Amino acid sequence: MKLGLRTVSLCLCALLCVSALSGCSQRQEKMTDVGFDLFDSFYELILYSDSREEFEGYAALCRSELEKYHRLLDIYHDYDGLCNLKTVNDHAGEAVAVSSELFAFLQYAKKLHTLTNGYTNIAMGSVLTLWHEARTLAADHPSREGTPPDADAIAQALTHTDIHDLLLSEDGATVTLSDPLMSLDAGAVGKGYAAKQVASALREAGCDAFLLNVGGNTVAYGEKPDGELWSAEIYTPEGHAGYGHALTLSDQALVTSGSYERYFVCDGVRYHHILHPQTGYPSSAYVSVSVRCADSGMADALSTALFSMTEEEGMALIASLPDTEAVWMTSDGRTLVSDGLAVSQSGGDA
Repeated sequence: MKLGLRTVSLCLCALLCVSALSGCSQRQEKMTDVGFDLFDSFYELILYSDSREEFEGYAALCRSELEKYHRLLDIYHDYDGLCNLKTVNDHAGEAVAVSSELFAFLQYAKKLHTLTNGYTNIAMGSVLTLWHEARTLAADHPSREGTPPDADAIAQALTHTDIHDLLLSEDGATVTLSDPLMSLDAGAVGKGYAAKQVASALREAGCDAFLLNVGGNTVAYGEKPDGELWSAEIYTPEGHAGYGHALTLSDQALVTSGSYERYFVCDGVRYHHILHPQTGYPSSAYVSVSVRCADSGMADALSTALFSMTEEEGMALIASLPDTEAVWMTSDGRTLVSDGLAVSQSGGDA
């Protein structure tokens, strides 16, 4: 069948219109949502969308999930009708029925305690409270001058940090702190776990490409519209030449623990918030430790644990875990990288 010139022209015109419309639908706009009132820090969600309405839906879901875990893991505030970590701590020595979400977190935290050989311990609350109070007293001083807690008080608090005194009963989802002087603190795991749960909720809702940062706990899924991977910078503390590159993230998380934000100074010594679980004092070998792996809760726990380990212990632990890499910035100005990351860096991955 032959087509007339007018018919051919109309067909070409229609084809061009369809092509143009298709191109428009692929030109997604980068959109960002930022908040500053959860987990005593900031959060940022970045994704590409062709609809403001779609983006607002994902942003609302992100905030809702973050707020849920912010409240569940809070050890300082009560919330009407909610049993959170503060409730558990306030009822130490008693069995407390908790939600499935809080119960799952506590199970997860106990597994991470085992994974890190006890170097990440949410049962350190009694010791962490002493240091939190010391930092609070120093917060108003122009130079962050403060005084460490009493050594005897630290030693006594350390006797109430046995993770085995955290009893979890799946029958009724009850939690018991069998040591009445024990208290929980989710600081070493909480933000990473919350980011992990938010990322899961976003993916279940259909968002399969985004970058989420919860106070330095970064999670990336999918890729940008042009096929480029997400990336995250490793913060370079003062006195370091720097790692020199952002790390690319492919369905991975990057978490950094550092000594340069929450601290006070006494007699020229900086006392930060990351404590050695055996001594009860801040670890001094590193100024930051960053971990990249698929699980942001695990990355959070590992970055805390590595802070108190020797270089040899830390390298051995990372080497034993699949698809897990780390970067250490030491107090004497050196930058160390795990073997797998060193290889990928030379290959242009980082």
